[in-house]
Amino acid sequence: MLSADSLSRGRSAGDRSHLTNKPDRLFEPDTLDMNQLSERNAIVKRAGDIKFWRSICPQLSISESPLGSHMKPYAVSPSDVKKATQQVLEEGYFQVGPIVPRQETRLLTDAVRTVVDHGFPAPFVLVYDQVWQILSRLENLLSPILGAFYCVTLDVWIYYIRGFREDSADSKEDSGWSPHRDGKLVISTLRGDGRPQLLDVWIPFTDTTVEHSCMYVLPTHLDPNYPDNLREWSVPRKSLQDIRALPAEAGAILGWNEYALHWGSRGTRWADGPRISLAARFQSRDLDGSGFLTLDANSSFNFQARLATIGTLFNRYSRRKKCPEALVNFCRGQVLLYEAVKLGIFKENASERIP
Repeated sequence: MLSADSLSRGRSAGDRSHLTNKPDRLFEPDTLDMNQLSERNAIVKRAGDIKFWRSICPQLSISESPLGSHMKPYAVSPSDVKKATQQVLEEGYFQVGPIVPRQETRLLTDAVRTVVDHGFPAPFVLVYDQVWQILSRLENLLSPILGAFYCVTLDVWIYYIRGFREDSADSKEDSGWSPHRDGKLVISTLRGDGRPQLLDVWIPFTDTTVEHSCMYVLPTHLDPNYPDNLREWSVPRKSLQDIRALPAEAGAILGWNEYALHWGSRGTRWADGPRISLAARFQSRDLDGSGFLTLDANSSFNFQARLATIGTLFNRYSRRKKCPEALVNFCRGQVLLYEAVKLGIFKENASERIP
């Protein structure tokens, strides 16, 4: 989860570990030779260079604001809308589609591969407009569930689960995340009729089979720990046959409420490539006090703001995804710098603004 306070402070006020004067292990002479030091310095320099990002994915854009009135919602069949709305009410999750056109998922698949090949974790693809534009076009599917004028939050993650034959790397993940629930221990974001006010959405950019680290879910109506024992994240033996594998074509839309138990699997040697996907959280307009930052279509969301968002995400999910420490430190700095610019402590350099 991404809280409003976390973007401005990076971490809670009581946690000052990121401010202590600890040596960066990546830059200790005993652990790195000069070539490695140069490589680490280069990747940090590239991370903050908008020209670098434009050069490696020239087919994508980085503008001052990625959204606009020209963004038309994706077409969704009435049967898919009906299924998603009914399934999330009865079982806590849904799966429909494909909804996102293949040419768009292919474009982002190529972009994620390029970002990862340059040594960056997959979430750095969030610097590009096209990721945010996909999230802004799900109205026809999500409005019946969340209500009109719902919000896209900045709690977004991009997964690159490496194929079996790929080498391990800091920029890749070895498996999906283990079984978990996204919400708190007490149900507080479901309406009286069961419709969620916070909805987690998962979109594969590549075809995802049981061999490719597909998602799994324990439907809420079959989960003996739902809704009274949400602290429990394991699956009882008697419920093993109720687990549902969710293989999905690229561009399909999967979603679940905050309390549904779900997880990603590990790919097999039979998978013909990586599993690349996106997860994002959406919020009903009438939910008060959630603490999540949301994307305003009428406000600026520039390159600096996106770097700060990526920094906040790595702070939030550091236990689940390792990131090169030099990049972590850079990201934390972007959060603080962005807040300083907003407060007027520093002024944005006009020559670095996005045209």
